[in-house]
Amino acid sequence: MGNEGSDDEAISAMLSANPLLNFSIYTQSQADALLRMKGEIEAAMDGWGPTISDFPRVYDFFWFWSLGAYEVLRTMDQNAACFTPSVATKIRAMKQQLAVLRMPFAKQELKGKGGPIRGENSVTSLKNKSFKFRVSGESFDARETMASVCELLASIRREDILQPMPVAPRA
Repeated sequence: MGNEGSDDEAISAMLSANPLLNFSIYTQSQADALLRMKGEIEAAMDGWGPTISDFPRVYDFFWFWSLGAYEVLRTMDQNAACFTPSVATKIRAMKQQLAVLRMPFAKQELKGKGGPIRGENSVTSLKNKSFKFRVSGESFDARETMASVCELLASIRREDILQPMPVAPRA
C-alpha cells in the first residue's frame, strides 16, 4: 500500500508526457503513429539519390499520412469543447489547411467544388529532399506539412485539455 503516491506520480507523469491521453487513448495512439510515420517518410526522403527509385513508396506513405492526419484533426475539431479555445482554434485552422490537400487525395475532387479533377494531387516539384503539390493554387511541401501537424499535436499540453472526448453509451 505504500506505493500509492508513487503510482499517482507515475500516472501523472505519463499523462503529462502524453497529454492527448487526457482526451482519448485512441487519439494519442494515432498522433504517435503520425509522428512515427513522419520519421519513416523523412528518412526515406533523406536517402534519395539522383534516381529517387523509392519515390512511389514515399508518395504512398505521405498519401496515407495526410488522410490519417486529417482524421485525427477532424476528431479533435468535432470535440472542440474538450480543448481550451486557443488550442481548439489552432486545431480547426490546421484541419482546414490540410483539408485542401486531403480532398483531392481522398475523393479526387477539390474542397467544396466537387469532382472529378485531373492533376490537382500531382507532384509539382522534387526539391530539397521533399516533394510539393499544388492544389487550388496553394502549394504544399510534404516535409513542411508533416512538421506543421506534428508540431501542433506536440504543442498540446495537459492543461489544454478541458475534458475527455465524450463517448456514446454501448447499446
